[in-house]
Amino acid sequence: MDLLMMFASYGIGGALLSEIDRRQDELKNKSELFTILLAVINSLLLSYLVLTDASSAILFAAVLIGVIFGGKVDNLPFLLGSLILGGAILFRVIYQNFSYAIPLVFALAISALLDEYGHDRSKKYKTRLIGPFFEHRMTLKTSILVLSVVKVISVWHFLAFLIFDIAYELNSKRVG
Repeated sequence: MDLLMMFASYGIGGALLSEIDRRQDELKNKSELFTILLAVINSLLLSYLVLTDASSAILFAAVLIGVIFGGKVDNLPFLLGSLILGGAILFRVIYQNFSYAIPLVFALAISALLDEYGHDRSKKYKTRLIGPFFEHRMTLKTSILVLSVVKVISVWHFLAFLIFDIAYELNSKRVG
């Protein structure tokens, strides 16, 4: 996959995910149909990444497992998006010889789950290290960095995931 396309797709995916989250939290379903449309578009974009790029499949499968077990799929747009993305991941596992990556996916899913658990409690941590670490969901990013250093996942995928996360954070900070 072309790097520019991958970086742009991860960035758009992160921003759209943040927008869906923001709309569900702040707008309280006032524009749910539009939010559902955003969720479908985003899940189709992420599904494209999953189906065309093995490392993206590993990363997004881990994130999906982490958010499901973290209880974050708690509304219709997230449920629809999760079903579409989960279908693409399942297709990849069954038809594209992805079973070799399942242990890696579950290891990263544990990191994602720790991020969700810690993020929900980040304000309660009194130390200057632990609170910000979980507030910015650093467990999964650190795990991906380690995997890129030992060349299990390319450094480009680590950077793409950072772009995804930065786009999420930038969108969540905007007003309106």
